[in-house]
This record gives sequence, C-alpha cells and structure tokens, in this order.
Amino acid sequence: MNFKSFGLVAIAATGLSLSVAVSASSKLGILPAGTSVSSASVSSTTAPPPAIADRPLQRAPVAISRAYNREQIDYFLEIALGSEFGNATPKIRKWAGPISIRVAGTPTAADWQTLNGAIAELNALTEGIDLYLDADDPHAKIEIYFVPESEFNTYEPNYIPRNYGFFWTWWERDTIYRGRILIASAGITQQERSHLIREELTQSLGLMRDSSRYRDSIFFEGWTDTTAYSPLDKAVISLLYRHEIRPGMTRDRLLDLLDAQ
Repeated sequence: MNFKSFGLVAIAATGLSLSVAVSASSKLGILPAGTSVSSASVSSTTAPPPAIADRPLQRAPVAISRAYNREQIDYFLEIALGSEFGNATPKIRKWAGPISIRVAGTPTAADWQTLNGAIAELNALTEGIDLYLDADDPHAKIEIYFVPESEFNTYEPNYIPRNYGFFWTWWERDTIYRGRILIASAGITQQERSHLIREELTQSLGLMRDSSRYRDSIFFEGWTDTTAYSPLDKAVISLLYRHEIRPGMTRDRLLDLLDAQ
C-alpha cells in the first residue's frame, strides 16, 4: 500500500482548541469557529519539604540548551509547533499529569503488545505525564477504537473518510486534555496497524506535524510501516515534555530557551 500521513487542526478563537491528525492518501487543514469555555482554579496544601540537610545528594540536571544538539532542536521545532496545515497558531501544545487510556473494539494480541510497548516507551521518555490503560474508566482522557474504517464516523464525527489511522484532540489554553484515536481493524496489515498505533498515540501528545526529512522517523510524511522510534524521535518526544517547555510557547520563545548556549 502507498499511503501518506496528514494533519488537520481546528482552533477556537476564544480559548478552546481542537486538533486532529490522520494517516491517509492526502493532506488537508481547516479552521472552524470555536466556542468559549471557562476554567476554575484549585489549590492544595502540602507538607513542607524536608530540610536541605535531609535530602539525598543529586546531580544537577543538564541545562536544556546543552542536553540536545542542533539537529534534534531543529527537528523538534519542525514537528512540535502547530500542525501540518490550516491557520493554527504555531505554539506548543501538550498534556499535563496522568493520562488514562481506554481501548474499545477488536484489537489483536499484536495490537495490545504494540500499545503496551508504546506506552512504556513514552512514559520512559517523558516527564510530567503518565500514560496508563484503564478498561473501567468511562471518562478516560484518551479513547482508542479498533474498528473497521467504514465505521470510523460513528465514533468520531470529525473523521475524514478513507483514512486508516486518525486522531482528534481537544485543548484549552494550549494544554491538551482529551483525545480520541481510531485505528482500522481491517484492510491493512498487522505491521501497518502497529505503525499507526505508535504514530497516532505519539502525535496525539502534541507532536502534530509531519516531515519529509527522515524516512526512519515515526513523523515521516510519506507512508511507512516503521514500528520503532528513531533516536531522533526519542529526542523530540523527550524535549516536548521537559518541564522548561511550556504550553503556548512560540518559536521565538523556544529559540531563546534552546539557543542559550
């Protein structure tokens, strides 16, 4: 099969934002109108930290500007800002905190193996989030459906026909809080489906753009069936979830941070 990947983003003008990425034979982008939302703040009281003398000695973390090389930074800026198409503002968008995942449909044993492996790798590569499977959570933050492509629209009204992998995410103030992923359960090989599982889950975390530069990358814009992250992919994923990288950061702000060396 000869498919390509493409991204689609929708941005609300008044605060609530949506994004979507799919794998298919073409690329597309739209910018629909949005609705405003309100948010509430919460506070908590925690015990004071132990005295400095009681804390174990720890090695100081490497400054972010010295932890990544020029190639990794350039690829991150290409992949992490905005989306492939549409008029979405090119800013950082990412999750925060635990991310529960519920699976529905008819995944194969290999699908489960791929998903569990991707979750474990993503948790190892990131900080500030924790992906985990929860079959009993009706309000899971990410829903993954393994269903025939012909039924995709039943599960996600924004689905664009004839795409074998698709994700749609919601964000507010550039923090993603909900996602839905569709993976075709028929019409593609197991290896192709395993590729899509890894690709769609990873891109739903905020890395929404494709690139033609590295064929072994999970973000390669042409169709591939790679089922592993390249070293460059791992660097990009970890960089997005460094605590210094904040939701809403623009390219200029990122350059100030990452080029401070």
